[in-house]
Amino acid sequence: AYPFLRADRKARVTLKVSLLWLDTFLARQSVALIENNRYLFEQLVDVAHANYTATSGSTGQQDVIRAELELSRLNDRLSSLWQGHDAAQQALGEWLPVELLQRAWPDNLQHSLRNNDLTIKSPKVKQQAQALIVKHPRVQAIDRKIASITTGLELAQQQYKPEWGVNAAYAYRDDGRGGNDRADLVSMALTVDLPLFTANRQDQRVSAASYRRAAVETERDLLLRELLSGYEQAAAELLRLDERETLYQQYVLPQMHDQADAILAAYTSDGGDFTEVMRARIAELNTKIMALQLKVKRQKMLTKMHYFLAANDASETIKRELK
Repeated sequence: AYPFLRADRKARVTLKVSLLWLDTFLARQSVALIENNRYLFEQLVDVAHANYTATSGSTGQQDVIRAELELSRLNDRLSSLWQGHDAAQQALGEWLPVELLQRAWPDNLQHSLRNNDLTIKSPKVKQQAQALIVKHPRVQAIDRKIASITTGLELAQQQYKPEWGVNAAYAYRDDGRGGNDRADLVSMALTVDLPLFTANRQDQRVSAASYRRAAVETERDLLLRELLSGYEQAAAELLRLDERETLYQQYVLPQMHDQADAILAAYTSDGGDFTEVMRARIAELNTKIMALQLKVKRQKMLTKMHYFLAANDASETIKRELK
């Protein structure tokens, strides 16, 4: 069982490192998004100061304070994101050497996992997933445990049968003190052990072995349910994340950008409110960060599903080694 537990341990470490890496990636990219949009808020602060100084238009002191406040909040948000980034990177450093952490990080996530092979879209695919989960290393380890207990049960059942024994002995004897010749000695014995009273020993051993096997079989059923439930939950979330990501890329992000530009144009022509300009810019930035979070969360779901299914590669390798 231990080779399969070792394979499961490797898969769990891979899953944990992947999730930590994705958390670090999300923090870095969120910081990059805010840094790339900081100049917009700085420009709004300059515009508010200029309009307020010129004493023209609808810009008041509260608009200047609001613009400076939002810029300060943006800086605080950056500090918070860097704090999360540093924590995730330190946790990642427990598993990876420093030279790997210092490598250049990618700008985008590559969808390298085979989404079509992992997502539940039909009963047939679900049956295939169930067949793969049965081969999971954790399940294989319990199967080895069941086989061991079954062997113990068979040995306990053997104690109900009579035990036969045959003993033969040959003894060489020296001559007597008076020089008398003494013959050598040959003895044979036949023994039979009949289990007549089995309640105190045989029945209890067989019952104990049967209960142990039933308990482990129940443990196996619960594990299969846990693994399949985890896979189905991740697959269901993945489908919804795909829908939301498509919605954000095709509609929400372009609409938020157009809205922010329209409100800013109305304000510069003295037809809008400065507060609405700030709200629109903040909403657009939050939408970009949300779209990034959806991508990272989608990759996390794929990583979890990969643990439930792709760990079978290690299981097959172990089987070949054991043969």
